[in-house]
Amino acid sequence: MGRAGEKGITEMGNKMIQSRHNGRAASQCVFVAIFCFLGVWPVGFFPEKTACSQDRKSSTESNSIRAKKNSSQKDGQSDSSKPKSEIGAQIRLFNGKDLSGLKVLEKSYFDGHGKILVKEGALVIDKGMPGSGIAIDPKVFKNLPKMNYEIRFDAKRIEGDDFFCGLTFPVNDSYCTMILGGWGGGAIGLSNIDTMSAIENETSTHEDFKNNVWYHIRLKVTNEKISATLQEEKGKEQKELFSVVTNDHKFDIWWEQEPARPLGFTTWSTKAAFRNIVLIPVSKKKK
Repeated sequence: MGRAGEKGITEMGNKMIQSRHNGRAASQCVFVAIFCFLGVWPVGFFPEKTACSQDRKSSTESNSIRAKKNSSQKDGQSDSSKPKSEIGAQIRLFNGKDLSGLKVLEKSYFDGHGKILVKEGALVIDKGMPGSGIAIDPKVFKNLPKMNYEIRFDAKRIEGDDFFCGLTFPVNDSYCTMILGGWGGGAIGLSNIDTMSAIENETSTHEDFKNNVWYHIRLKVTNEKISATLQEEKGKEQKELFSVVTNDHKFDIWWEQEPARPLGFTTWSTKAAFRNIVLIPVSKKKK
């Protein structure tokens, strides 16, 4: 369309604005449609109040809301997935996709750590020289309970003959480490209780762990006791590993495990894998 045509339409629109005819509203709607189609907008034709501008504003707002929602879903950070320390709520410490919320241990005995990656929904920790491991990022997982909670996860040893799981966890303001497969590949226990290691205290036990077999583990930490159970993936009965009264003992960790605080998984000269790691706050039992 030439400039003359555009000018004519513009002048016609301006005349419409000045008209006080009773059919003004209906005529405006007709010309609004024409102006929207031609891309021409007469000066003073109430653009802020027209149906076209309102539709465009509504469409823009809807697109913005959808974009934010899609972005949130892609990041895996929807409101329902944010860590919540509510009784019975499952807090996923590992999302099965990447290392979001986790830190690779690199200091002290972990400076020679192996590769740490995610494969087929599992967190694979390669053999280190001697240690490898990860810990949660407290900036991501805020206000996790230090007492009265349960940690559930699956773990398997892939290769090696030392512990494939050293789970460091809080006990009020102290820490302790659950060892699975240490001292030659079969020792189980808590390090440390009253300064005694996992093979020296009352939690010490043994299991003939098999390579490349998933084990489901539950560690429960309450104001009454610390206990753990183990179950093979292929339908065997759940087995209690240990149960120790909390208030009767002092709990601490070897200094080698300090980088794994406040909560982390480590291996020792061993390759292992972990999956389905969740923390569940539990209610405090009344005395």
